[in-house]
This record gives sequence, structure tokens and C-alpha cells, in this order.
Amino acid sequence: MCDFPPANFTSANAYTVSTSGTWSTDIPHNMGYYPDLVIVQLKLPNNYISEAQGAVFIENYNDIYNKICGVIMAFDRNNVRLWSPKYIDGSDKFGVFCVSDGWASAAIDEFVFTYASIYVQAWIFDSSEIVFTQTDTRGSGINVSPTITMPKPFDIDTHLFLVRSQAVDGANANYVFEGAGSALSDGSAFFKKIGAAVYSYNPREVNIWYPGSEDYLLFVGGIWGYGSPTQASATASVSVKVIKTKATGSGFGCSLCTSDWNTLTTNCSTSQPNDIQNAHKCMLHNITIYTCMSGYQSNGAKGVVAYNGSYWEETDYNCTVPTSSTENYSTMGYSISFLEEMVHSLKKNLTFEMKNTSAYRRSLTCATDPRPSAAYVGVVGILILILTVVLFLCADLSRFVK
Repeated sequence: MCDFPPANFTSANAYTVSTSGTWSTDIPHNMGYYPDLVIVQLKLPNNYISEAQGAVFIENYNDIYNKICGVIMAFDRNNVRLWSPKYIDGSDKFGVFCVSDGWASAAIDEFVFTYASIYVQAWIFDSSEIVFTQTDTRGSGINVSPTITMPKPFDIDTHLFLVRSQAVDGANANYVFEGAGSALSDGSAFFKKIGAAVYSYNPREVNIWYPGSEDYLLFVGGIWGYGSPTQASATASVSVKVIKTKATGSGFGCSLCTSDWNTLTTNCSTSQPNDIQNAHKCMLHNITIYTCMSGYQSNGAKGVVAYNGSYWEETDYNCTVPTSSTENYSTMGYSISFLEEMVHSLKKNLTFEMKNTSAYRRSLTCATDPRPSAAYVGVVGILILILTVVLFLCADLSRFVK
């Protein structure tokens, strides 16, 4: 958690999902905005962590071959909505998480969990951190390129690439479903209805795939939608967003960050530079200057250290009493008042008087306008002023004559 900014909304262990509970669960975040990033995690009974997803790759289970497991998630301006598969006939083929069939092994066989605790985190990033966004209407019969080219290469180590599909109709209109990183079905009749946008990316482009005319771009139904808001949309508003990430450490001035996932909280503190015996310590933002006290001299080591966002630089600087053998040793000793005067002098030399700028002088100078239309407007204005004065004078003269 310390590798990412603090979330704008968190919900830790306040909600649960299960195969025997409500058909859908709404978790209010009440931001009033669409979050730029939402992560929904499931804490399973064995204390393992799984995640909800925004895609459905199978509509219903087959009595012989497969199970249905997982939690579907979507969000809008005010809520995070979750769907989990439900027991219908007392079957054990449903779970909020499972590993079975071809995924299971001799060591991990038939993991099926029917309930989990929910942990939600949602972020709204500054506009300067969203370096790319593009939205298109996509779906069956709409001719849009599956490849979106970035304006420049983005480092995948420091950028998040997100693909979402927003419902434009149905019971979940305006809800946003996350795309998937891989397809878990081939769309054949065995899997029945499916609905998902699948994507991949590299630093230069994002590629998006979605089902054909027989399936949906967004689908919540079958075992996922009994009695809850279902969704079956052949088209949707699909967006690609690239976010520049920064860690709680260097990005937020923390030299020591500790976190507790169980409460979704982080604690951040900034360390102080080391004290050096017999030395003054002057801190100027992320720079610290060490100077020896009166009567002491330095060993000539580095006396200026910087804070890099995580820790202060190391230095061997020390101050000792001069001896006869070291009286001519080079020293640097500045008082605090001298340093403050030096900083004041730097500020003075780096500032300027606004009235001495060319922009200010131009604001006091009338610019000429050689256009004939400008001259006509000026002449008409002068004539109106003269006529107004003459009318007043004529009125006064008429009374004087009488």
C-alpha cells in the first residue's frame, strides 16, 4: 500500500459476499465522481486474497464439467456494485472463489469458497497524473480500430493502463465495468452467453477485443443475475486511460511508510537529518547545511546533505577542537544568522519589481490602430460628445435670452 497514494475512499471488512446472500451488493463511496481507479479485494476464509473483476465469461454451469465462481464488480459516481453466483438447487458448483477442474493440482485441489469479506479502495487522481484518455463507442457492427496508439511511449513500470466499458443502457446504465486481461472462454455454445472487453498493451499501444454479434460487450445474467439488476449490452462506451503513478514514499514526502491492509490505512512520517555533535544544523526545505560551532573545525567532509524523498544522504562530517597540528586545516564555519542573511540575499537577487517589466509598461501605453474603421469610430464618438455639450448650451442660452 505504501507503493501507491492514499485512497480517497476505503471500506475494510464492512461488507461480505456469498453464494447464499443477496443477489447484488451496493457499497456507497459517495464521491460524486467516477473514480479513476477502483480495486475490490476478497479476503477468503483461508486468509488468501482474491479480486473481483468486471467481465463474465460464462453464463451458467454445466452439471458435469464446470463450476461457476468469482465476483463481478462495477461502479458509478456513488456506488460500487458487486454480483456473486447463487445457489439455486443446493448445488456445490458455486463460489465466490474456486480452483478446480483444469486449474487444480494434486497440491491444491478443489478450492471452493462460498463467502468472503470485501475490501474496497478507490482513487481520484489529479488531472496532471492522467496522461492519456480516449473513449469510443464499441460493439457489434461498429467499425472502430481495435488498436489505440499512444501519443508517445509510456513506461509501463510507472504508468497504469486501464480499459473500461461503461453501460449506456439497461438496469446498470452509466455503471463502469473493468476490462479483462485474458479471455477465459472461446465464446462457444458450451459457455452460453458471455460479455467482456479483453485488452493487452505495450508502451506504444493498447489492443482491445470483444465478442461478436452472438454475444455481448457487457453481460450480467444467468447465475449472476437472478433477481438483481441484469445487463445485456451489445454496445458500450469503451475508454482507455493511462495514469502516471507515484508512491507514498517519494511522491508524498514520506521517509517511513507503514501500512495495515486489514484496515486499509497507511502511516507516513518524515525523518529528520542526523544531529552532529558540535555542529549547527540549518534545514532549508529538502537541504540541510551543517556548520561547526565557534571554537570547532570540520574535517572537510560534505557539509550539505539532501533528502531524496525517502531518506537523508549520509555524511562523515564532524567538528572537533583544533589542535596545534591541525590549526591550518581548512574550515567552513557559518553562523545561523549568516546563513539566514545569505538566503535573504539569494531571494532578493531572484526577485524582480513588477513595475520594471515590459508587460507592466505596455499595460500603460495606448497602442495605435491604423484601421480606418477605428478612426471612424473615434470621430463619431467625438461628434456625439460635442453635440451633447452644444445641446446643453443651447438650452441655457434660450433661457438667458428670455
